[in-house]
Amino acid sequence: TSWITTLDKSGLQLWDPESCKLLDRLDQDFQLPVSFRGFANDDRWLIIRYPLLHKTSVVSLDVCGQPNCSPSWRSAKDIDGATETWLSPDGRWLTTGGHFTGLPSGEKSPLRLWDLWQDELQPIELQCYACKTDDIRTLEFSRNAKWLAAVDGSTAYLWHRDSDNSGYTFDGKLLSTEQQEVMQGLLRFTDDERWLVIAGKSGRAWIWDLNSVV
Repeated sequence: TSWITTLDKSGLQLWDPESCKLLDRLDQDFQLPVSFRGFANDDRWLIIRYPLLHKTSVVSLDVCGQPNCSPSWRSAKDIDGATETWLSPDGRWLTTGGHFTGLPSGEKSPLRLWDLWQDELQPIELQCYACKTDDIRTLEFSRNAKWLAAVDGSTAYLWHRDSDNSGYTFDGKLLSTEQQEVMQGLLRFTDDERWLVIAGKSGRAWIWDLNSVV
């Protein structure tokens, strides 16, 4: 990124790294401690996680891009319950999940997709039939965000990006094991987006040819 961000309890600051000049300040009660997820989509969004509060904030930044025009903060959107965040390599898609408070008993926490290319953030719920969404800790986008895969410990799931780029369609379960074999598993797509590899705790690995999935 081309600027520096600092955060304290009184607000969020944006600095020019060359002149150390304060460019802008967003006055908001940001609760510490936080975990910076980083900038996305040409530095237009800053993602901040609050591990202790089960919340994520997505802060909008007006980059400006004109001569003699400094970037400035626009607004911050809180996503309650989003303790886990995943970002696509192109910086467009943000996926949030984790423990959502306030849900009726027995209702599962949703996986939500956010399009950071839009000026206004609106959640897109990722359909996932019979998924243990509360347990998803590993999620990965393919290189050009054509595919999205996740594991919840014993099961692996797959989605593909819609042809109109409006979201993702659920393709189903790829793998189901009796034990928590893939809870700490390694999940990777090849650069050509054809193959998906999942490695389990015991040293086992599974490989799929995605050309045969859809």
